[in-house]
Amino acid sequence: MPLFKIETNKALGKEEEKTFCLEASRFAAKLLQKSEQVVMVCVETGKTMSFAADEKPTALATIKSVGLPQASCPRYAKEISAFVEEQLAISPARVFVDFFDINPALFGWNGKTLAK
Repeated sequence: MPLFKIETNKALGKEEEKTFCLEASRFAAKLLQKSEQVVMVCVETGKTMSFAADEKPTALATIKSVGLPQASCPRYAKEISAFVEEQLAISPARVFVDFFDINPALFGWNGKTLAK
């Protein structure tokens, strides 16, 4: 049940944002080796954000997933930064990536938690 969230100060038109969201869904499913049927993507563009004391394009990407393998996070960070650069023309030096390994007892879907 991964969540891939991208927040950026770069403004996109509604159709561009929808297209980017679907691309991000395919990307996250492939990256995390999950079915796209269980991946949720949230895209927030045109936000008020700054980095390094300026308002040039910047982004924060968040990955939340049950069982997120910590050893894979360096590769994920590189691939996510490259994806954001390719899709939004934002330098990896202006992208933060935040990882969360979710406790299944603290995550709900379909009316129940994921704890066994």
